[in-house]
Amino acid sequence: MSTEIDERKRVENALQEMMNSLESHVVARTEELSTFFDLILMAGQGVDLTEIFEYVVPRVMEFTKSQSVVVDLVEIGSDAMNMIAAGGLPEEAPARIYISQFPPELKHWMQSPNEPLLVADLAKEIPSFTQAFNLHDFPYQTLLSVQIRVGDRIDGILSCFRTEKGGYGVDEVAMATAVAQQLGMILETDHLRQQAQDLAVLEERERLARDLHDSVTQSLYSLSLFSRAGREAVEDGDSQRLTHVFTELEQNTLLILRELRLMLYDLRPPELGERSLAQAIEYRLNAVERRAGLQFDVAIDDPVGLSPADEGDLFYVVLEGLNNVVKHAQARHASLKLTQND
Repeated sequence: MSTEIDERKRVENALQEMMNSLESHVVARTEELSTFFDLILMAGQGVDLTEIFEYVVPRVMEFTKSQSVVVDLVEIGSDAMNMIAAGGLPEEAPARIYISQFPPELKHWMQSPNEPLLVADLAKEIPSFTQAFNLHDFPYQTLLSVQIRVGDRIDGILSCFRTEKGGYGVDEVAMATAVAQQLGMILETDHLRQQAQDLAVLEERERLARDLHDSVTQSLYSLSLFSRAGREAVEDGDSQRLTHVFTELEQNTLLILRELRLMLYDLRPPELGERSLAQAIEYRLNAVERRAGLQFDVAIDDPVGLSPADEGDLFYVVLEGLNNVVKHAQARHASLKLTQND
């Protein structure tokens, strides 16, 4: 009877240990999935790359049971790397580590796509690695490095260090590799976002070039024609025609000044930022219209219940209207009134 009871307790204890192990695995997997989800959100929100990497480092340290984790980005077109984030490094370690030349072992490994680098005895197997990273004075024994790739190009390396000898487990290698793949996608997204911004700048330059040709260049040409007409009026002694020419010259000069100020404003369009809607509009009027001799009467109700996004949209609607006045109205006096109705 006692043997059956002992056996039952043994089975119950084994089941309890199994349940505890499964529970801890579920918690670990949930935390890992949460990390990946947070990375996706941060990338979609355009969070700064340094902030993303600094978020990742302590979580990789936890998942891989590492004493230190370092993220290095490769300088494209060179054999140099720059540390962008790190965790767990000793206090006496450099705040930023710059590697001007890949160690031979590291360079050889980087030619093997997606292969993790596992080193059980760091100082013995690849001493040049610890020297390159300025880690030879620190007690690191074990290394796990995975490549951060964008397409076929290596853009960075995620390195995990332990102070005791021994290898990393399959789950730990898989986790580090998955994080590196996610970081590669984030880097690619950042590259694409930068390319889109560069393209937008190029398109804006082309638009300004067209505006210069279509408006200012033609207006300057008309000034030359009026100047010639004025010279002829002087030669003919026609004061009435000369007065008309001077009037046209004045109007066209003011028009050119307005359009030039508008283009200068377009080169540095202000966001609302800390300004209220009324303050942002006043800033624009002072920068363009009033400096070009166009007087504006302004009456703006304080917006109630509008979100910052709605105020931003309304601001750019007002800008478009002001642009049309500058370009097409040829006015000397105008009014702007914004009222909010329930």
